[in-house]
Amino acid sequence: MNAPSLQDYGKGGIMGLDLVELALSAEETFGIEINDDDAAQIQTPGDLADYVAARIPLTKGVSLPCLSQMRFYHLRSALIKTLGVPRGKIRPMTPLAELIQQDRYLPERWKQLNTALAVSQSAGLPRLELPPPLRAWVMAIKACVPIIFLLYAMLALWPFPRILAALFVLCLATLFLTDSLTRQKRTRIPQEFGTVAALLPRIEISRPPALAWTRATILEEVIRITSVQSGVPEKEIGEHSRFVQDLGME
Repeated sequence: MNAPSLQDYGKGGIMGLDLVELALSAEETFGIEINDDDAAQIQTPGDLADYVAARIPLTKGVSLPCLSQMRFYHLRSALIKTLGVPRGKIRPMTPLAELIQQDRYLPERWKQLNTALAVSQSAGLPRLELPPPLRAWVMAIKACVPIIFLLYAMLALWPFPRILAALFVLCLATLFLTDSLTRQKRTRIPQEFGTVAALLPRIEISRPPALAWTRATILEEVIRITSVQSGVPEKEIGEHSRFVQDLGME
């Protein structure tokens, strides 16, 4: 029985297949896209190494994968693994609203995606926004704080400064509680981050060391990622080992 291809997965097939994970890892590592139809024909590490070698520069010097491509493949892999988004739907200009349902469960899914991307808190995915009516209410509360503070500064000599001070403290407490209580109400992706491509600059990813890709170094890397996905030690994986029959990948 033939293993399911990436094309089957792209049509909404089973999530988490070994060969799907292998193809995603190869895309991230080498900065290429593996065509769905071609993926079904790749049966061994040697086949995958040949496929990659035909699509990246083979040099005696130094070659570096495109950082933007690496970010895209990293984000696409996270969307697939974390949220179950079909692979074939994810393109740079795809609206995020088509990939992620913006509902009350979005905060948790957004957090999971951010964790899967393994980015720092200083970068990472943008903060979700409140729905327009609730956002207007929060903005009104925030606007009250500097106004009351200004009044307190101007009227400090009046006989009722304590009242203004109390109002100021009340506004700060209200602002803090509002932020806490509305955290789960943030169910909208900011408009400026409406597409997959808009998120790419926010993703921190380490560029791998400069490599002189040859067919031999590509095969070595393919065997490494095959070992990770299959659980078979690298020394037991050969160029002509069959993913399904010999390595037990599904």
